[in-house]
Amino acid sequence: MIRTEERTEKLRERVRALLSEGAIKFFIGYELGSDPLHVTPCFAEDEKGVETLVWNPMCINNLATYLKRYSDQRIGILVKGCDSRSIIELLKFNQIKRENLHIIGVPCTGVLDLKKVADKCDPRHIKAVNEEGGKIVITGTKTLEIDKDELLLDKCRSCAYPNPLIFDELVGDEVKAGTVDPEKRFADVAEMEELDPKDRSAFWKKQLNKCIRCYACKNVCPMCFCNECTLEKNDPVWVKKYPNPGDTFTFHMIRIYHVVGRCTGCLECERVCPMNIPLGTIHKKIEKDCLELFGYEAGVDLEAI
Repeated sequence: MIRTEERTEKLRERVRALLSEGAIKFFIGYELGSDPLHVTPCFAEDEKGVETLVWNPMCINNLATYLKRYSDQRIGILVKGCDSRSIIELLKFNQIKRENLHIIGVPCTGVLDLKKVADKCDPRHIKAVNEEGGKIVITGTKTLEIDKDELLLDKCRSCAYPNPLIFDELVGDEVKAGTVDPEKRFADVAEMEELDPKDRSAFWKKQLNKCIRCYACKNVCPMCFCNECTLEKNDPVWVKKYPNPGDTFTFHMIRIYHVVGRCTGCLECERVCPMNIPLGTIHKKIEKDCLELFGYEAGVDLEAI
């Protein structure tokens, strides 16, 4: 497996070539954020932009969500395995055109949970975070080497598709996909299903009452692609603009049912929620039902419907 810095250089080299050849108008990737522990989406359209591109274990964002805005332009994009599943669904729903995409896939061994990293060391002192041979090397006031498995996001522990399922070229060698135990994959869903219906209702009432209706979950979701969101219409008014318990529950249930069969479980909705509502558990419940009832998994087969 190539080191983080080497993969970044290879990525920059390929994007530089694609831009110089006029093969793409710009490239959607990642760049360093406000500190070495964070990355942010990057739109590189020239040499200056290319030099900011990075690949490291903090590249969390599902970049496929931006493709809907540029469906009529020839662009490049960097995708992990989970992100590639979103692209497959967007193609199936005719939201983007395959001929307008140059997809650079990156085999992924999982991204880091920044909260777990912060538990290991003071984020204010971190100068760099790299991956080397299954270890996360954190450079700060001292250098720490930690097994990557200890720092992974929970969703990465049950990922069955570490390699992109659709791509034009890969940066780095494919990684071996591990065996995913369905019981572990849907452990939180099973725990919720075992609750008495009244207790389950009370749990979600408490969670959803925290919602401030910022719409971050809707805005970050690559599968929310209606030109006009039915939940934001003024006529008829399905839900009021300001948060109240009844409308908030309606908002979440309608939004979730709108993505049934196309949600690929990237869990970006849960990641960006400022109130830490476990939205991923609801989506995983739908995913579990689709698998059990119809044997269908979104974003795996471009021909499946």
